[in-house]
Amino acid sequence: MHQRGLVSSDAPAAARCLAVAVALEPLLSSRGPLPPLLGLLERALSRVERMDEAVEPSLMAQAVLAYAHTLAELGRADESRAQRERAMRLAEEAGDRQLVGRALASTARHAWHAGQLREADALYVQAVEIHREVGDRCYEGRGLSHRANARYMQGDVEGARRLYRDALRLLRTDGDPQSEALTLGNLGSLEHDLGRHEEAGVLYEEALGILRELGDRYNEGNYVMNLGTVALERGDHAAAREAYESSLVIQREVGNRRWEGIALAFLALCDELEGHLEDARRHHHAADRLLRDLGHPVIRALAASWRGRMEADADALEDAEAWLDEGATIMGELGDTIVSAVPRLCRGHLDLARARAADLRGSAGVAESHRDRVRTLLEGFDDVAIQSADVRLALTRLGDALAEQSERPTLVPPSRRSISELPSVGDALAVSARARAFRVPGGEPVDLSTRRAPRRILAALADHRERYPGLALTLEELLEAGWPGEKLLPEAGATRVYTAVATLRRMGLKPFLLRGDDGYLLDPSAPMVRMPETV
Repeated sequence: MHQRGLVSSDAPAAARCLAVAVALEPLLSSRGPLPPLLGLLERALSRVERMDEAVEPSLMAQAVLAYAHTLAELGRADESRAQRERAMRLAEEAGDRQLVGRALASTARHAWHAGQLREADALYVQAVEIHREVGDRCYEGRGLSHRANARYMQGDVEGARRLYRDALRLLRTDGDPQSEALTLGNLGSLEHDLGRHEEAGVLYEEALGILRELGDRYNEGNYVMNLGTVALERGDHAAAREAYESSLVIQREVGNRRWEGIALAFLALCDELEGHLEDARRHHHAADRLLRDLGHPVIRALAASWRGRMEADADALEDAEAWLDEGATIMGELGDTIVSAVPRLCRGHLDLARARAADLRGSAGVAESHRDRVRTLLEGFDDVAIQSADVRLALTRLGDALAEQSERPTLVPPSRRSISELPSVGDALAVSARARAFRVPGGEPVDLSTRRAPRRILAALADHRERYPGLALTLEELLEAGWPGEKLLPEAGATRVYTAVATLRRMGLKPFLLRGDDGYLLDPSAPMVRMPETV
């Protein structure tokens, strides 16, 4: 079957087709998928360029700009840059100041995605001035909103908030609901980073309501992901995972491969916090493959740092150092941002891994020097934590990891006699009476005598396994077991429990310590014996 051409062979008809493609671009880009939109623009531009009769330069500039934007969203950065430059030339030749402003805004958007925050800020200033000059209130509002993003990433919180509010006034007056929704969502991100979860949730939901009414699946997926991060910081990992997985489905549906990579990176973070290291590695690998090709250096820096932290916690020191170096290098190229602290905080886990190794060698002084470095690091970041959810999560993770680590070795060499020298009991998991030690089948004895919270949690799990096999202990019950009598915010308490569970899994209990519907339990199908504290 032959396909019919999109345009006729005469120039006026080709120009009309080009105008249709330009008009459809905002609609198709918001609903996705993007590849068919790219094909439509490519065919329209190709046919017009073959015509002997010239097409109106302003129309051509609009089409080329739409083409550049679509290429950028598909991760084809070099081609997008060339088309933006072409659109700028066409707009200037046409003397169309409105289009010049829009081309500047598009260039600023590219600089933002490339992590060039100061350049993006300066370009948005120029673009907004032109939008204001020609009375393009819609694009003036959009430009203010985008400029607020750049200001906020550079740490100017109040300046960003003012710009967002100015943008909302313009966009509501001009009747641009899509840009209004995006600005509401960006303001929600600011409130979220400042730890104002209720305000952030309200703004995200308001933005999502507008986007869903418009059928904008493209941006819906991004704010669903943001709701997942609010849930993650609150300690509700199940809700976070559901949001990230929903966002991933949408990103794949609309063909947004850059944000697909971002969703995978956050899924990996969720896996790490729950102690599912192999799942985390798989998601990190998929995210890294996409983000290396498609850009977004901020997320690449964060994801590499998270991966390095995870490998350090698993005592894979060589891999940890490589990932942490990569995260620090990428972040360093971005200059000073509100998330610049994350690679340094994640590197603190490498110091703790080296402290564990020194403990095993019996080098207590070396181990303590590594822990002192972490203490000094944490003391220097108290003021930074309130500016970024990512920094806040990294601070919590490192602080809890330091609190859990003792000055004594975790794994006890066979030559040493201690309460942790449990005998091997066939294929059974051996847990001492008060969980001061455990031993997995075929493994070395593991000493928990100086790791108070994990020891108490394992004791509670083992006792519960004996009395109610197959039933899980809730997060609240595990929190009370590990930190009896302490009053904590729900998200802080949940984070402590997840950290302790991840520690126990890393120490060898991963095959036995399962996640249930409401919490965690020891596998009821695996044999378990309780042993006396002394041999």
